[in-house]
Amino acid sequence: MTLWIVENIPPILIDRQKDNVMDSAVNYLKRKDDEIRTPYIPGRLFTDSGGYVVVKKNLKIDPLSILEIQEKLGSNIVLPLDYPFVSSNLTINIMKKFWEKTKRNMILWRDHLGPNIEISAVLHTWSKSSADEAIRWIYRNMDSANYVSIGSVIKYSQGLIGYFADRELRGKAILDLLLYVISKLKQHGFKIHLMGYGSSPLMLHIGYFIGADSLDSSGYRRKAAYGKIFFHSFGERYVGDGRAKFGATYPKPFEFRELAKCKCPVCRKDPTLIWKDWRARAIHNEWVLKEEQKIASKLKDDVVKYEKYIDRLTLNSRNIYYRIWKPLKMLIRYKYRYHNLHQ
Repeated sequence: MTLWIVENIPPILIDRQKDNVMDSAVNYLKRKDDEIRTPYIPGRLFTDSGGYVVVKKNLKIDPLSILEIQEKLGSNIVLPLDYPFVSSNLTINIMKKFWEKTKRNMILWRDHLGPNIEISAVLHTWSKSSADEAIRWIYRNMDSANYVSIGSVIKYSQGLIGYFADRELRGKAILDLLLYVISKLKQHGFKIHLMGYGSSPLMLHIGYFIGADSLDSSGYRRKAAYGKIFFHSFGERYVGDGRAKFGATYPKPFEFRELAKCKCPVCRKDPTLIWKDWRARAIHNEWVLKEEQKIASKLKDDVVKYEKYIDRLTLNSRNIYYRIWKPLKMLIRYKYRYHNLHQ
């Protein structure tokens, strides 16, 4: 079970030698060749292509330029330039074209990347039939890939009724399709990376529970910038300056008492920084995520105990994800029948 901490420019921390770090090649597009290096020191580096930004901004980029950046950064694992479904008004034909372009780039990476860098295949899908076809293609053409990174998993019926590219799980149909994709990939022997799925403690646990072997998180810093901090067993709470317009769940008195027990580097040194400095909040949030990952590692082989832990977390978190938890665990328990989440 791996958690990749997403870093950016400027980084939250310089010394990342003990961390698995995820970065994006698009962050280095404007740098000269001799300036392409990370501003931090990573332990292991997973370099995303930046496909979300490329599609969202309609950038015209030579795929090989992304591959070259990934090599120059000294990446341990890379994601080929992909074309995720980042808009809610895409047609089936457009999604098919995006997927064909993604497949071409996977072949390009397979044939041109050096032998010391691992490639993660990538999957975007809009139905069970398209997922079956995509998984068969990956199995035939990307047999050297250990991981498949799942990006967009959506359901199409007179428009997009479910949308996963933005990490939102809406409706039982999307939950069913996501679990279907995961179960099929496991049957083919792939490990699974869920893109962007470690955004909070609750999402981290749900991601691991449904079978992910690997997650990444930029949410630890993004939510810190919006004034939010993570709590063990309580989800996320707002401690900003009071200008938040949505999602501002303030800590209750007993939660403040729990925060006083926090042993993260910031709270040990000067807990008042949580209220004043977003980088301090980001360091705190990252520490909480890593602690929750340790809990996940201990619980992953006992589905009953893990269910109860997430039950408690969803009730305390007071956000939208408690609504998806019950149907999700029912699908796993009675339809997909996971016995060991990480077989």
